[in-house]
Amino acid sequence: MISLLGVWVICAGPLLAAGATLSHGPMVGAVSDVGVKIWARVGGVPPLTYSLAAQYGEVGDPTGSTSSSVTLSEEGDFTGTVEIAGLESGTDHWFELLLNDVVVLLHLGDSIYADREPPATSRAEFEARYKLNFDESNWRALMREIPSFMIWDDHEIENNWDEGQTGLYLEARPAFEEYVAGHNPEPRVPGQLYYDFTVGEVDFFVLDTRTFRDPSTATMLGSTQLVELQSWLAASTAVFKFIVSSVQWSTLSQNADTWFGFPAERGEIFDFVRTNGIRGVVLLSGDRHWMALFRHEAVAPYFLYEFSSSPLGALVDEAPPPDSETSFLGDASRAFLTIDADTTLSPAALDVRVVDETGTELFLLSLTEDDIFDAAIFADGFESGDVSAWSTAVP
Repeated sequence: MISLLGVWVICAGPLLAAGATLSHGPMVGAVSDVGVKIWARVGGVPPLTYSLAAQYGEVGDPTGSTSSSVTLSEEGDFTGTVEIAGLESGTDHWFELLLNDVVVLLHLGDSIYADREPPATSRAEFEARYKLNFDESNWRALMREIPSFMIWDDHEIENNWDEGQTGLYLEARPAFEEYVAGHNPEPRVPGQLYYDFTVGEVDFFVLDTRTFRDPSTATMLGSTQLVELQSWLAASTAVFKFIVSSVQWSTLSQNADTWFGFPAERGEIFDFVRTNGIRGVVLLSGDRHWMALFRHEAVAPYFLYEFSSSPLGALVDEAPPPDSETSFLGDASRAFLTIDADTTLSPAALDVRVVDETGTELFLLSLTEDDIFDAAIFADGFESGDVSAWSTAVP
């Protein structure tokens, strides 16, 4: 006979997850001389899936073995059964259930460098750059394991691309749709690239900062995308609302390719958030080849936090000196952001970690929804100031 001692659940740390735990079970059944089945249900949130496995071993053997995993999804009401076989009759065994939230990975552009010599000029040449990068073994392993949401930036076309839907864009766009956009959620507007999605009680709006960019009319998003963003902000009931931009919102770099070059439109977005008292807005960005966390105070008394990650594979640069809005500034080494949103707490919380290539934590910023939005201020009838002041009130 087999004795099973002790049951507990280990939740592996997510990059960005809904904090799932077992909601039902575990239930042990089908015990035989050589095996057992263990059933459980996770409190899952669509469209995520979860992986459930069992670690087990004879009493006195702390290492043990790990069973094959099963996937828990909405299709099966997030239930699953793990089977342990090949046990030795007449021995006592222990087991643990291992529950892993599915990690969500955001790629904020520059997944290829089409403008490196010799630059791509035809659809076939753009396609060749994707094939080259996407065939890299570490990339393939990562993408097999982690669901990803992606958007492009300039290097999928040409450095600092701001010439709209002309020239190289017409060759680059079909290749991007073939290799990247096709696995993203449906766009907000048919035929466009910007989209939104939800993970648990967290909403995301992923911007297209290249298609409609026109410095002559001072727009990065174009009128339709801007209205879609505002509509999404007004309609979202999520605790946290992430606005995802391929380029930095911060003005630290003083680079016209970032939102620094589009201050009025940036100000209009911030003013919309503040005027309408929209809770839980958080900014994500990339592009600058260095890691930084910002607390934007030009929108006071509302505070918008921006988390900007360094590249996954490209070279890392030295960052400029910090300004008054900089909470953390990385050095010239590669680092990554992990964000854990816990909406089961009151107030809901975000843990934002900067980790290096070994997974070592370099910095931790813990926030609640109240750190972003002070409800008392808005209850007193705060009114928005002039938008032009927003666009100029930057370091």
